[in-house]
Order: sequence, then C-alpha cells, then structure tokens
Amino acid sequence: MARQGVLEPVGLAAGPGPARGHLSLVSDACDDVIEHLDDRVASWVTQVRKDIPEYLSISFENHVSTNRDLHLRLWGGQLRMLERPSAADLSATRAVGRLRASQGVPLEALIGAYQVTHKEIWDVLRTRVPPTSGLLGEITTFLLSRLQLVIEAVSIGYRAGQSIQGTTTLSLQRRLVGAMLGGATGTDVAELSEDLGMVPTEDFVGAWLHTDVAPERMLSAVLRSVRDLPAAVCVVGPDVVVVVQRASASQLGAQLDLLPGRIGIGLARPGLVGARTSLGDAKRAAELAEPGAGVQLFEDNWMWACVHAEKERLAPVLAHPALVAREHPDLAETVRAFSNSGFSISRTAQKLNVHPNTAAYRIDRWKKLSGLDLRSGRGLAASLIVVDTVIASESRLANTLPS
Repeated sequence: MARQGVLEPVGLAAGPGPARGHLSLVSDACDDVIEHLDDRVASWVTQVRKDIPEYLSISFENHVSTNRDLHLRLWGGQLRMLERPSAADLSATRAVGRLRASQGVPLEALIGAYQVTHKEIWDVLRTRVPPTSGLLGEITTFLLSRLQLVIEAVSIGYRAGQSIQGTTTLSLQRRLVGAMLGGATGTDVAELSEDLGMVPTEDFVGAWLHTDVAPERMLSAVLRSVRDLPAAVCVVGPDVVVVVQRASASQLGAQLDLLPGRIGIGLARPGLVGARTSLGDAKRAAELAEPGAGVQLFEDNWMWACVHAEKERLAPVLAHPALVAREHPDLAETVRAFSNSGFSISRTAQKLNVHPNTAAYRIDRWKKLSGLDLRSGRGLAASLIVVDTVIASESRLANTLPS
C-alpha cells in the first residue's frame, strides 16, 4: 500500500547514463549523512512515527538503533556506487522483519516505513545532485529497485518471524520473567523486553497467581486475558507469573479477576528493577488473597502483605499472643471487632451482639493474657498482626488440608 509522500518515478528528472566521475556528488552526500548520521536517523524515525502511528508501540530508542545500522550500511556502502544490496544487507533487512513481527508491528506499516524512508533518502540526494549531472534518473531507478528488494526481504523475514512467533514468544517471556525474578537488569534483559514490545524504562505491573488449576491451563487463560498488552507470562513452580505494561494495577486486576485461585497485583513501578519489585508486591498480595474473593491489590493491603511476608521473622515475637488467640477465639474476635468499630466499646458490643460490659471485659482479658493493650498504638498494631495475619494464615492453611 502506498503511503502519502512515497517515492514514485513520475515527475522525477531523468537523464542519460551518468558520467562515472559525477558519482563523487553522491559520495559527498553520503559523507555528509554519515557525519551527522545520528541526527539524520532520529529525524527520519520521527517522520516515520508521525506518518505511521503503529510504530509508537516500539520505543524511540529501539526504533533509532535498528534504523541506524541499516542506514550505516546504505550510506556507507551501497549508495556510493549505486550498487544493489549485498546478501549481508538483505539478511540484515530480513532480521528487521523478524523483529518487527515479534513486536507486533503490522506488515503493512513495516512496508510503509520503508517507503517513507526511501522518500527521505531521495529528498537528500536531489538537493545535492544537480539535474545537469545526469545522475538523478539513475538515482531514481536505483532507489525504486532497492525499495522493491528490501520490501521483498523484509516481508520474507516478517513471515518467518510470524511462523515461529508462537513458540518463540513464550520462550522469550519465560526468559524475561526469569531474568526479572533473578534481579538481572543488564542490556540483554532490556533488549529482551524490547523484543516483546516493552519499553524497559517505563512502568511495569506484576501479577502472581496461586491456583489449584494445572499451571499450563492457567497459563493459557492468563495469556488470553492480557493478549492486548505488552506482557510476559510464565509458569513458576505451581504458580503463574505475569508482568505487563500499558495498564495500571487496577486495570490488570480487572482483566484477571474472573480467573480461579488467589491473585495478587503489584504496584506500577518504573524500569526493570521496578518490574522485579512489582512481582514481589504481587506475590505478597497473593498470599493474602482468598480463593474466589477476587484479586488482592498490594496498594490496598500493603501493610498486611509486608507483615505476612515477614511472619517467620516475627514468629518468636508474636508466639505468646498467637497462642492466646488460638486458645481464646472469642478474644481474637473481639480484637477484630474493636479495631473495626472506631475503638468504641459500645459499637464493638453491637458488632459482637454482646453487652458492653462483656466487650470491655474481653478487651481487658486480652491485655492480661497477651500483654498487649488495645488502647495503645503498639499494642493495637501487634494485636491486629496476630489475629489478622498469623491466625488468619493458619486458618487458610487448615482449610486447604484434606479432612
């Protein structure tokens, strides 16, 4: 499909075969472009992204980097003598086709980008080569012939990329999530994320799914749920792990909400380091989630999620109050009711359907047995950690064991 401004032979000056000495004009133009290559490529890429918005899903840096290599081959070699692309040049072009297929750029957009770029190349040359040189006609023929060759090559690469994309994409996703969980943040990890259509410097949101469903089945369901986002999904032990971009934590939660199991969603955090931290958020939130009760957002329960993650460290400190809560579930229930009733004895009694004196007695009894005073900040916090984290997690574990 021709795009606006695409190079066409109609209306371009043509003349007799060039005097070979005049090729120095082309060579001079090439030298000038090479000297200012970074600026030139950035300008051409900006034009492509303006004309073809499908490219906005790729980071500007990745777009420039790929094009710089191709333009270095063109201006540093082929164009100087108006020579057709070499086998190595066409191989590099096919590689771009495979890359853009993996990044989800439509083939039509990819071809359109080459058309726009060749028009930009023509605009550079026609300002440097006078019509009297007899070169403009040959330059036009060269560019049109070259455009046909590179479109054929990039299309071949694109179709090859599509044919392997299914299995390759899953492999790339597993590698990326594994690297993130391992704390790797190097250039190779950044390039891996770019291959999956992500921008390594932007925000990532992680999700962690604990489920009784076979992980492979859950993997398929998750892939369907996030198919419209730049995402990496893989199985980690019995769980499924997800990291996405271009979605908030609540938006990702809404897309995963109907899936079975306990699902945690992390905070949106910037960069590859942030991706790992967000996955940690998600895992902590998933530990708090109740099966069938919807997703658990880390931002809504960050305090309990962090405390729960450190329960082994806190166990010796909370061992005695936890024992009291196990042996006196009515007192544990009163602790919860008191914290949820504005610390009012009367409202606590109403919530428990008991006399206010009974509620007051239980609060004093909890203080005497556990050593924690619900009327102090420290005592209240420690009490809630005991009944809402330690005891609650033990109850969830008991409910998952066979009777």
